[in-house]
Amino acid sequence: MDKTVEDIIRIEGTALARARNIHDVERVINIMKKAAIIQTERIESIILLIRGQKVILDRDLAQLYGVTTGNLNKAVKRNIDRFPDDFMF
Repeated sequence: MDKTVEDIIRIEGTALARARNIHDVERVINIMKKAAIIQTERIESIILLIRGQKVILDRDLAQLYGVTTGNLNKAVKRNIDRFPDDFMF
């Protein structure tokens, strides 16, 4: 399974805390910037346009968060009041 951005930030955040010089800091920051760009591109690639609505399928959203589709759906149902009315249909 691909590493999530959260995994990269956690790993690189640890590396940043252990950085001994400015070059280490710059290297870690560049890795984190690249991870953010990749994440943005990944999100954009899973957005579908269906009948004029931008949609992300639950399976793609679950993969993005590194959870199963079933667990994502359970979490949404448990916390439905935290989501906008048009979050799912």
